[in-house]
Amino acid sequence: MTIKDYFDEKEKENSQYTWMPVFIALMMVLLTLFIFLSTFTESDKEKVKIFKAQYKKSTMMRGKGGMGAETVVDAGIPDDPLQALINRMKSGKITKKLMDDFLTLNQIKELQVKDGKRGVCLILPDVVGFEPGNNRLTDKAQKYLFDISYLVAALPYTVEIKGYSSEKIPPGYIDTLEFSARRSFMVYEYFLSQNVNPIKLKVSGCGDIVSPDSGNKTPMDKVEIIFKSPEL
Repeated sequence: MTIKDYFDEKEKENSQYTWMPVFIALMMVLLTLFIFLSTFTESDKEKVKIFKAQYKKSTMMRGKGGMGAETVVDAGIPDDPLQALINRMKSGKITKKLMDDFLTLNQIKELQVKDGKRGVCLILPDVVGFEPGNNRLTDKAQKYLFDISYLVAALPYTVEIKGYSSEKIPPGYIDTLEFSARRSFMVYEYFLSQNVNPIKLKVSGCGDIVSPDSGNKTPMDKVEIIFKSPEL
């Protein structure tokens, strides 16, 4: 055998395996398709329930929001209107109008929105937020705070949680300052349970003083959630 014949034979042997890279690539494509198919055909009832809720939210036409605020959302838009609204809050300055729209899309009806010197303020009234005779958040308040916690986590804002009290407090508390601080701390703890970064949160109790942006002349039981200016 000559040297030329030897190299011709080697080249022939090597050419037999040129199909392998193409074959491996095709197998990877088929594996990827199989994973996608198994994902989209999953029958997890909880995931289906979440999908239906999100779909209903994205096709909502009209709703009543905080303190009667009303907005209209075009149905059939491919983008989620709620996410589009949050993106507007991220890119620009948060306003009372945007916060009213957020409450409307989430069907949060009993919360008030105030626009003051400290920032945009959500007011959680005592009758909505806490169970009578018990220092616990109501189911409705937890539902509302669940939706708001996403906004707290997503926006580049410092959020201040301030508790206020009327002059009359239930038994078991030293004074109105302790009572109001406990109420605000319960909202703070709920946000933490939803994985909100504690660095973004400030919490305090104000006792029976009148909130500077409330417009009321008498102290009242409530918790304010204030979205302050974006951090630089």
